[in-house]
Amino acid sequence: MSAPLSLPGPSRHLPLALVLSAFLLSPAVHAEKADRDQPINIESNRADYNDATKVSTFTGNVVLTKGTIRITGDRMVLTQVGRNAQTAKVNGKLATFRQKRDGMEQYIHGMAEQIFYDTRTEKVTLTGRARLERQNCNQPVDEITGGVIVYNATTETFSVDGQQRGERPGRVRIIIQPGTGSATDTGKAATQPCAPGSPLPLAPEQRLSGSRK
Repeated sequence: MSAPLSLPGPSRHLPLALVLSAFLLSPAVHAEKADRDQPINIESNRADYNDATKVSTFTGNVVLTKGTIRITGDRMVLTQVGRNAQTAKVNGKLATFRQKRDGMEQYIHGMAEQIFYDTRTEKVTLTGRARLERQNCNQPVDEITGGVIVYNATTETFSVDGQQRGERPGRVRIIIQPGTGSATDTGKAATQPCAPGSPLPLAPEQRLSGSRK
């Protein structure tokens, strides 16, 4: 039996199996495997590089891509770690994250005030009005929100905290959409080609965009 996921406040003792079901109702797959070996490409309005510290700072309409991974924001600090690894800290009014699931017509979407991506662990940490969503053919399937969400792209597991450090205890919200058939039917739908059209942009959740209390 899965151990409980420790959450602050009233959301405490939410079973890990329930949390994971929000994203893992479809057959067991992982984030696009080829992404790990792809180069990082960055576009921005301005870039500054410090050779001594191996830190690059990008500002203005920043877009980072790595295979199917796409991260956007207003400002990004990219740090070279060793020879072949990097960390990226992206800030924005709401920075965004997107990655395709391997072998499926599904994407993981995320948004937060700050996104931290580490290529060594393939973990993405979303902090501040954090939201993570699974989409099938551009349609939202499941959603989770909280103060801090840590998503492991390798194993497709995550942990969520209802509050940011230094803030009052918050709430975690999970939305699991009702199924539309058997697990087999759901799996088949996730692997079927989507209708022609561009992916929908990840728009801010209006209910989360207000001032904090």
